[in-house]
Amino acid sequence: MGLFSKEPAEKKVYNKALVAMLSKPNEKTFAAMEAASMNWPSGWQGYLFMGLCYDLASCKMPFAPDKADICHSKAKEAGKKAGCKWLDNFYGTFDEAAGNFRMKEDYYPRVEYIRKAGVAMLQWYRLDQNHIFPEKGSKDDVDFWYPLFMGIDTGLSGFFKKSTDEQNECLLHESCFSSYVTACLSYRSSMRDDVVKMGNSIIDDANKLSKKHEAEADAFYSRTRDTAAFVNGYAHLIGGGPFVDVLPDLSRKKGWNLIWMSADKGCMSALHFLADLFNSDCRQEVCDSHAYFYRSSSDPQAVAHQLIDLLELSAKKGDPGALHRAKALADDRR
Repeated sequence: MGLFSKEPAEKKVYNKALVAMLSKPNEKTFAAMEAASMNWPSGWQGYLFMGLCYDLASCKMPFAPDKADICHSKAKEAGKKAGCKWLDNFYGTFDEAAGNFRMKEDYYPRVEYIRKAGVAMLQWYRLDQNHIFPEKGSKDDVDFWYPLFMGIDTGLSGFFKKSTDEQNECLLHESCFSSYVTACLSYRSSMRDDVVKMGNSIIDDANKLSKKHEAEADAFYSRTRDTAAFVNGYAHLIGGGPFVDVLPDLSRKKGWNLIWMSADKGCMSALHFLADLFNSDCRQEVCDSHAYFYRSSSDPQAVAHQLIDLLELSAKKGDPGALHRAKALADDRR
């Protein structure tokens, strides 16, 4: 590149603003990012980060879904101009409901946004791949996710300060995702002790999910760890991810079992994941793991029936993505 670089000046300004914003996110760097994005129409990364910050009340930004929607709309438009398939995949997951269909009450809106963003990050981020920073440089994709999840407003510090109920719930639900990105950052830095600590935290939370008695369900679901089971299971399916040296029983069988457990406990994201993969090359694994988890049949018809039952429960809880998945499974059975 050097003196003979043909990179447009607008793109250089955009990249500089993006790095500055991620290094020190605040109103000033957000304003500079927005200005740079206007001059580089295919720049979607800045809008994505700003939108997620407003969704999660991260990096000292307010919880402002209206502002977030504007940013996401601009990110999608810029992504189309850039021809970015990865962004389509990310939003395909992020735009889904991410509640818990076995809960009587609803989550705080910000809690569900945390779950949506966390699951989308989990499914579309890889340690060994850069989609947000595809060009070689000083930044990796984890540098995008780390400040986002670590900056979520989960309570004010200080002797006379007290966290709100919403902040406490946000803390509970973001913990497995912030642990995951911290492990990814530590893995890159070869800080394996920190990776072990983060991995054990998620494993412990996932294990607690399987030990709760039905009588404790209502109290438990208000502090649900269903996503910890999903994160733990997903890490198994991708070969460990940042926890490859941590997980005591690293196998796909264990991963599928954890994801079925998460879905059975009401996690909409885990249920969507299983339903989508049933109609893929993974169908046999989904069926075999169903038989293992429920101690029942691995027959595809029986598995489809189980998934449809769960999807119908999820639809009743306001999950719009459940209906079309249930219909697709029913049509497949004919």
